[in-house]
Amino acid sequence: MEMPHCLLLLQRLSPAASYGLERAPTIGTVAEPSPRASLLDNLDFRWTELIRSRLEGLTDEEYLWEPADGSLTVRPDKAGGFVLDPVTPPDPPLGNIAWRMAHLASSLATHPVAAVAFGPDWPADQLARPAGTAGEALARLDLAYAHWHRAVEALDEADLARRLGPAARAYAESTVLDIILHIHAEALQRGADLCLLRDLYWHLHRKEQ
Repeated sequence: MEMPHCLLLLQRLSPAASYGLERAPTIGTVAEPSPRASLLDNLDFRWTELIRSRLEGLTDEEYLWEPADGSLTVRPDKAGGFVLDPVTPPDPPLGNIAWRMAHLASSLATHPVAAVAFGPDWPADQLARPAGTAGEALARLDLAYAHWHRAVEALDEADLARRLGPAARAYAESTVLDIILHIHAEALQRGADLCLLRDLYWHLHRKEQ
């Protein structure tokens, strides 16, 4: 079996890169630096180098692996698609890679508060549908990320400062920038969860290879 993803990452990145510092000059050299450009540059580096690259080669076995008994996963439905196991409070089971990846794609493509920020035509429900294979799930995740990226790229500084208003309910006083920062943090945290589960799978199964 290949070297675990965390070790490959350490080989590829310097200490400066792990904090995004090697990309800092890019922000400072654009013609007209803007908060939007900084938001996207910051996210792109961390997403591309620290998360998405570590999901390459994901197998169906890894994707559907349940790290604990009764893990939350995706399951076939009667219509020929797949559905997510529901969360059952107060102590929900651990979510596997398939379950977490579907939630990540959903945040990037259909988050309800982001829909207030970007408008009613923004949600892309088809990108949030759970997939039955690793390849299909990664393809949808890539499309969901591109969908999110385009939405943020289309904003100007006035948009970022705009309050969400009553349609956002409890988040009415939050700004568009606030929800963007929230989704970016959520995407990176959930992406890190996926990478950690891949490393766990490697360590538990390396003797079988």
